[in-house]
Amino acid sequence: MSLIITDAIGVDTNEAPLRLFASADLLVLQHKYTNAIARLDSINLLFSTNTLGDDIYYKKAQIYFKLGKYADAEAMYKNVLEYYPDDLYGDDAQFKLAQLYENYLHDIEKAKQAYQDVLTKYPGSIFTVEARKKYRVLRGDNLSN
Repeated sequence: MSLIITDAIGVDTNEAPLRLFASADLLVLQHKYTNAIARLDSINLLFSTNTLGDDIYYKKAQIYFKLGKYADAEAMYKNVLEYYPDDLYGDDAQFKLAQLYENYLHDIEKAKQAYQDVLTKYPGSIFTVEARKKYRVLRGDNLSN
């Protein structure tokens, strides 16, 4: 939450959207996922100029993943990557998307591409080492050396 607040600070009107986001986060912790999604959606409706777009998409992806709605989670990760690729959750969304393809949607080709995108688009990411390992395994490299 601290990173989200720090990332969104600076605009005078951010207090109300941040409070709504925090309350949505609390709803997630209480396993009230439908209410949390509705609360997250209300932020954009009530505050069209808020700076929480990437945070909202990423949080919704996490919720959909917990609910086993993998296609919806995929769509939210893709939204982060399309609209906010250089924001706080860009590399996280790219790596999570790769894991989703590999482990839950079982699409190895998309997983390889997504891991490769971590390496090329986010070379300084904390996920780079793991993405390289996963990519090489999926590509069929012998890693026992």
